[in-house]
Amino acid sequence: MTAKGDFKKIRRRAEDQGWRVEKRKEYWLFFPPDKQQRPCSMAGSPSSSRSLVNFLARMKQKGYKA
Repeated sequence: MTAKGDFKKIRRRAEDQGWRVEKRKEYWLFFPPDKQQRPCSMAGSPSSSRSLVNFLARMKQKGYKA
């Protein structure tokens, strides 16, 4: 699986869990269901698997369940 394919799966799962996802000009914003927390951001095109791992770790800190 590519980093791009993994990102799509994460995005779909986040939306199923109540996260609001917005595409901005050069990046994505993931707003957690808990309105008190700040959103997570991800580059428009995940360039490496390491950036995807770091993004997933930030999401899990805010309540994302893989």
